[in-house]
Order: sequence, then C-alpha cells, then structure tokens
Amino acid sequence: MVTYRLSTKELDFDTVPYNESSSKDFFIENIGKVPFEFNINLGTVSRPGLIECSAMRGKVLAGEKFKVVIKFFAGVPDNIREFFLVECSHFPAERFTVKAVGIYPACLLSFPRAEDEGFQSCFDQVRSDLEHKKI
Repeated sequence: MVTYRLSTKELDFDTVPYNESSSKDFFIENIGKVPFEFNINLGTVSRPGLIECSAMRGKVLAGEKFKVVIKFFAGVPDNIREFFLVECSHFPAERFTVKAVGIYPACLLSFPRAEDEGFQSCFDQVRSDLEHKKI
C-alpha cells in the first residue's frame, strides 16, 4: 500500500531582504510499504526565480524520508504568499504554501529640531489653512 505524509504544508520565511535568499526544508515521508515517486510542480508560482527546490522529483523508498530544500528569493519589498503543488504517486496534488515579507533594509533617523519661531509660525499657518481647506 502506498501512503505518505508531508512534514508540513506551509513554510513561513518571515522577513527576507528583497535582494537575498533564504532556505528552509520539509520532508516527504513514505509511511507505506511500497516506494513511490514524487514531483514538485512550480507552475502555479507567479514569477520565475521566486522559489527553487533542491529536488524537483525523486523516489521515496518504503519507511524513508526525502528532504526537499526550498530556496526563497523575494525580489521585491512586499508581502508575498505563493503556493506550489506536491504530487506524490497517484494521489491528488497537495497545495504547499510559502509566505514571507520581502523587506528593504534601511535606516531612519530623526534629529531634534532647533526652535525657530519663524518656521513654527509659517508651519502653524499652513496647518490652519489645510484644516480650513484654503489650500
């Protein structure tokens, strides 16, 4: 009998700088007594190069685990949620989710302002005009 189990159906890469990659893995475990073949289908991923797999296909022997390493490359600073399909033997494909936040590492500084009455009165006038929709 062919039976299998995925160690997880979702990988959360958390925050990844948009120009770097991060890797995580999951396992395809054969809990049956018959070897089976698997296939990773990246056809549902929105853009090429976003997700790479260490093994796109393989064979899992009875009672063994096969490690699949997923390499994620955000490419843009944005919230990313993608999925691909894991096809094992004759079973329906299983949806596998990958999520991350692509970030743009930056530094934000705020310095104390010197007190300038001319600036403050101009600022207050503009604020007042905006509140009364004069501008």
